[in-house]
Amino acid sequence: MNTYLALEAVVVGDDPTTSRVVEIGCVEMHDDHPTGRSFHSYANPGRDLDVAALQAKGLSTEALADKPRFGDIAYGLICVIRDRPVLVLDAERVSAIEREMARVVEQLKPAGWSGEYRLDQVCELSVLSQIGQAMGQEDTSIEGFCKQYVLAAPQRAGGSLAVARFTGNLWQSMLPEYHKWQAKHS
Repeated sequence: MNTYLALEAVVVGDDPTTSRVVEIGCVEMHDDHPTGRSFHSYANPGRDLDVAALQAKGLSTEALADKPRFGDIAYGLICVIRDRPVLVLDAERVSAIEREMARVVEQLKPAGWSGEYRLDQVCELSVLSQIGQAMGQEDTSIEGFCKQYVLAAPQRAGGSLAVARFTGNLWQSMLPEYHKWQAKHS
């Protein structure tokens, strides 16, 4: 996988039924270098969210008020990731994106819609926390990965694009160990 996309979603809220993706960023990487191609958007959650949670992410309700709804950016995101290798840091982000996509599709109510949307149906999805766990890493948080691979944590103020770049750099750091692990387990 020489050229791939690193994807990050900023999610506000702890409850899966009420949490919302408020920012999404995707960076194209070739080996360990960003190509300069990216996708980035903020998303208006369409309702009030916990002010403290928003502030922790460096956002505010006012700053998101004039942004497009997730449904308005969903097609652009799908066009970017379709049939491409995509890396995501953890399964929680994947679930949050899938919930948002399911809400969008539910509003359209296509015939035969089951109410489920899976990101791996449109792209070649790899979740680094799951790969790390399979390789025996106990702590697959950002902090755990930073310690394991001696990486600087992404600046939260940099938002989704900073974490997406971190995800791409993390993958490059993981690759030698991953190839050894894969050779033993294939």
